[in-house]
Amino acid sequence: MGVKVPETLSRVRIETLQLSVRSENALKSRQIDTFGQLLQLSDAALLDIRALGVRSLAEIRRTMAKVLSSHGLVGVLPSERDAVESTINRRQLENVSPGGWELPPHHKEEALGSSVDLLDLSARSANVLKRLRITTVRQLVNYPKRELAESGNIGRKSMAEIASKLVIYLSSDPSLDAEPGEGIRAVEIFQPKAVKDFIEKILAPLPDRQRAVVADRYGLWDGIDETLQDIGDKLGLTRERVRQIEAGGLKRIRRLSGHGIIRKFISDNVRFAIETTRAVRFGFVTKEEAVSALAPDCTVEEAELAVTFLQDIQSSSHEVISDSLIEIEKGIYSVDQGTAKDYLEMLNLLEVSLRSREKPLSLGLLIKEIGSHCEDKLAPDRLGFAQRIISVSPTFARLRNGTIALSQWTQFSGHNAPTLAEAALRLLGRPAHFTEIAEKANSIVEEARALTDGTIHNALIDDGEKFIRVKSGTFGLAVWGLKKPPYVKDRLVELLSIAGYPLPLWYLEKNVLEVCNCKRASVRMTLDLNPRMFSRFTGDQYGLQQNSARS
Repeated sequence: MGVKVPETLSRVRIETLQLSVRSENALKSRQIDTFGQLLQLSDAALLDIRALGVRSLAEIRRTMAKVLSSHGLVGVLPSERDAVESTINRRQLENVSPGGWELPPHHKEEALGSSVDLLDLSARSANVLKRLRITTVRQLVNYPKRELAESGNIGRKSMAEIASKLVIYLSSDPSLDAEPGEGIRAVEIFQPKAVKDFIEKILAPLPDRQRAVVADRYGLWDGIDETLQDIGDKLGLTRERVRQIEAGGLKRIRRLSGHGIIRKFISDNVRFAIETTRAVRFGFVTKEEAVSALAPDCTVEEAELAVTFLQDIQSSSHEVISDSLIEIEKGIYSVDQGTAKDYLEMLNLLEVSLRSREKPLSLGLLIKEIGSHCEDKLAPDRLGFAQRIISVSPTFARLRNGTIALSQWTQFSGHNAPTLAEAALRLLGRPAHFTEIAEKANSIVEEARALTDGTIHNALIDDGEKFIRVKSGTFGLAVWGLKKPPYVKDRLVELLSIAGYPLPLWYLEKNVLEVCNCKRASVRMTLDLNPRMFSRFTGDQYGLQQNSARS
């Protein structure tokens, strides 16, 4: 810009300007390290920097103006508003939809197929779109802007909201150069390689109460997913209000987290596991292995709850793991098409070999059989590839005597996870942890394929009518007359009603945690935030209001 400034000011490092992480990283990516270098760049030059958009430009110009003003240099830069407005006007002329809506540059086509619900509009704006049967972003950008403004029950404020949130949503793809939406910065979201850190970044933009409700509902990060009623009792809110807070939090997260961020996170972590873990070096993983790849900073059970959370954010009819990876066959995934093709070719050879013999074969004989179908003898890596497929594919049943059979053969068809889990519980005769159920299930049938803890856990969760979760990780059978754990408040009322006098907190916590699926802190919070029902006495004791009134 040719601004004459003192030498000492020109040498000031940009790190001292207290810019946002995004702006600072964008400048450093172009080796812009000092204030003097920054002064030589026009608005257009700054906007050509990847990941630096209109908001970052405004922030940089605002900061520069403050620095120059502190040295008595006023008016040497265009105002923040002038810089931003000129840039926006230029971009708007270049990016207008058929309906006359301004769009961010280089937005992806796939984003237009999303539901308009993800724009996180106010109730008034959302109802107008619903009345006009505009359900997708594509329908919105193609709908004439003028006709929408004249459709009734919508004013300039609502039109401005729709236009603004449309740009924010379509700018949120992490691969775009344009400035992403507020909240989560896509350039930062891919740095963590652990699901706990990743989800904490997703939750960070939410207000404290919204974040706490979402975390409690999905058991982040203690493995205890609480009910709407328990959270409501704990916070002194109705069940419906808690549901509204949760829904609002999820809706906001869906808008802020951008397109493809979850899919990329999962695929990146699984790819990393394949490249660094010997057990999965052949390029494909089971669902349990994919979940484990996300869990270096937490337990696998906590990671499974996190995956459920990501599934609900994704708001897709497909499972989030299947949506993020290439599903070769049921429960088996890869990150590249080449591996999937090789897998299916080897799978076909193995199936043909077993069908030709019409009986289970030892591993050695089966390898010899598939070798006879190949022109060359199987190389060691191909041999390992075949053995890996046999060990994880649902197409095969690896029997206890070491032979391999096809799972669909009649004599093996009944040996599925739900059946064996039910049989194991009946033999145990009591509720048990899923790891104990898996161990018992694997000892029932002599010639059954070994089931992992994760497989049994999934079977127990999937059939909520047959299996009842008594507490975290522990399940029983519904036919035993078991019911879902009581709500924390109901259990407290039961304990205090039976006693008829105040009880110490430690006793209440112990007896509530024995039967309720909740955190220890939830007991005290429920007691303290329901003063119309519970009274607190000296010595950290609690009683029912009706009993205290009687006494």
